[in-house]
Amino acid sequence: MIFVVSHKNTKNLDNAMDKFTSDFNVVYPRIGKVLLFEKRLGKLKIVFQTMDAAFLTFYGLLHMGNKDYIMLKFPFTKTLVYSARIIKRIKGCKIITILEDVNCIRYGHSQNEELDKTIRELEGNDIIMSPNNGYIHELKKYISKVKFVNFKIYPYMISEYCQNAIGDCSVYRWGEICFAGNLNKSTFLEKISLDRYKMRLYGPCNENLASKFKKARYLEYCGMFSQDDLIINIKNSQYGLVWDGTDIDIEKDTSGLGIYLQYNTSSKFCLYLSIGLPVIVWEKAATAEYVKENKCSIIVKSLANLERELDSVSESEYKEIRCNAARVATRIRLGYDFIDSVEEIIGTEVKA
Repeated sequence: MIFVVSHKNTKNLDNAMDKFTSDFNVVYPRIGKVLLFEKRLGKLKIVFQTMDAAFLTFYGLLHMGNKDYIMLKFPFTKTLVYSARIIKRIKGCKIITILEDVNCIRYGHSQNEELDKTIRELEGNDIIMSPNNGYIHELKKYISKVKFVNFKIYPYMISEYCQNAIGDCSVYRWGEICFAGNLNKSTFLEKISLDRYKMRLYGPCNENLASKFKKARYLEYCGMFSQDDLIINIKNSQYGLVWDGTDIDIEKDTSGLGIYLQYNTSSKFCLYLSIGLPVIVWEKAATAEYVKENKCSIIVKSLANLERELDSVSESEYKEIRCNAARVATRIRLGYDFIDSVEEIIGTEVKA
């Protein structure tokens, strides 16, 4: 049996980490027993975290055995991780960790102490589940005694209201590209040049940057929205852009954020596909493998010739891409790829 250790949901679902927790909490009951703990904050957080760890240890020693699994995410509350390892040592169960973010990779291993710390934490697991092969290929350089499993993409939940509003995949606004994210760190946007296409921008943006966007004929800053309102605004775009960093050529990125696309699966990537919106991704991105397999994307080397790349797609080819995106959207919203991977690990049928 799988015992999942997770945090309780918060109300701030506009934060990617809290959205990750909330979405997985929907899927977890389909694969095992879920143990939810408060996300402790404030001056007394270490006291409450220690109490939570003591409870988990006591519970595990009473209810877990050598055929069971403890599932957590990474990064996670350290005291609960230590508790899981105590249970493993005494009861013989295995630990499964789901990768959410690996920050020491994000900045090009410049933080060697952080890299060493991450390796020590991950080496204590039996199985590491990753949303792509990018993390796996990189971590295998440092970790050898752990089994890695690629579950392809994170589950991403949207409200029933948005599901009903998405409608027919054949309805879209030709020539419109959307980009949703923290615009203050997406400085590559200032270097994009478009003629026949328009890029609509959503997310936090300082006044100086918003003023620059207004001067660009092909950019339109639309503001910040709740998740439901954002989905309603972008659902009929032609494409959703998945990019990051300082340059339209990621090989020239100086921030580390663009290069990190080689390893991670971003929240915006899952958002776009969860509503059936075809994506534009970098050819070396970790997510390129998923969209190649599902034929739901345009893959580019750089944004320098983006318009030419988009023009090379015929209307019939685009309709096929959009229908493929609509097909994977259902799987993403139900968490099927993750559930299938868990089923392979434990060798039994999981309730979906």
